[in-house]
Amino acid sequence: MANKRSKLDISSIHRQLKNHDAVLYNGIKNFENKQSLVCFVRILACSGGYRNSFSDAWCETEIDYTKCVLYKHLFDIGILEKFLDTGVLPNSLNENQKYIVLLALQTLALFMDDYEETNKIIQKYRKTSLKEVYWTGIFGTHIIKKLATSKNMKVSECGYENCGAEQCHCGCGEQLVYGDTSMGHREVWHGSVDILLQSAAVEVTTEEIEDLEDFEMKIDDLEKQPFPQAIVTSCSMRGPTPLITVSKTNVKIFLYDYDSDLLFESEEFFFDMKLEISTILGLWLAINNQAFGLPINPAFIEAGCRSGFKTLMQEANKLDVYENHTHLYGCKNVCNIGLPIHEVFSRTKRGNIQIILPK
Repeated sequence: MANKRSKLDISSIHRQLKNHDAVLYNGIKNFENKQSLVCFVRILACSGGYRNSFSDAWCETEIDYTKCVLYKHLFDIGILEKFLDTGVLPNSLNENQKYIVLLALQTLALFMDDYEETNKIIQKYRKTSLKEVYWTGIFGTHIIKKLATSKNMKVSECGYENCGAEQCHCGCGEQLVYGDTSMGHREVWHGSVDILLQSAAVEVTTEEIEDLEDFEMKIDDLEKQPFPQAIVTSCSMRGPTPLITVSKTNVKIFLYDYDSDLLFESEEFFFDMKLEISTILGLWLAINNQAFGLPINPAFIEAGCRSGFKTLMQEANKLDVYENHTHLYGCKNVCNIGLPIHEVFSRTKRGNIQIILPK
């Protein structure tokens, strides 16, 4: 027998959110201007056609900063604004969609009730020197899990489960659930993400996430980018599914749509001084993308900014693997096949190499 859904009181949820309406309206305004840009990413070369784990995967990319989309055109923050104004949900939603959205709104209301305490915890541990596993547990427990409608948050068991971090490091007593967070396929890109949710994946670092604007890519930096994980996340979960990258000062959202072959990278959402409301809303929308994710607009496709990943995989005879055979679980790091050096030095990069001649 299927589990019965808990009943949600729409009036009560509306009243609870209205207690924070000034802060929430201020956050919503940040998505109305060019401060919430999302860039198109093009892949010039990558290791996606080979058997390699995320730790060895690489991409050479470029971004056209003259063409961007707004974050609100990927995730519908208008639903929140309308609900704050009227206390009703869009008529265009069916009953199941309304329930999912209302549950997400209730989750946001509960988060906002505890905002001050959460901000104190994040700021306290953000400023301390922590092992990555401890920061993963703290941010996952107090931000990611609290903003998600599904509380089934799994932390990677690869290298984490034996670190003595059975509970959140802050002392709140929240148990961390470890398990298999792997995805992909053993013949191509595969590996584990740090946190896996029902509708999002999360990668955590204790280093700052680089701002890629005016950043000249170096060979050593090719393996530090999250694009392989972003692509594999959506392919393995059979639809556009956000990859969220978390440092100790900011977060970014990456999103790949296989059908249109569009790869998106958001601007940073910051929490280096305090947990900004725009950061909370940006994460909340992405984590609950099953409620707020929008279909890829035809204008985005017509902009001519496809990533080129599908073309590269077609040439490598691996497109079918990504389309039909990537999956969740059971694909932790496997034996890698070495990459030919000429694949690393793509044509674009080769033309920029300075040859040191003998004296």
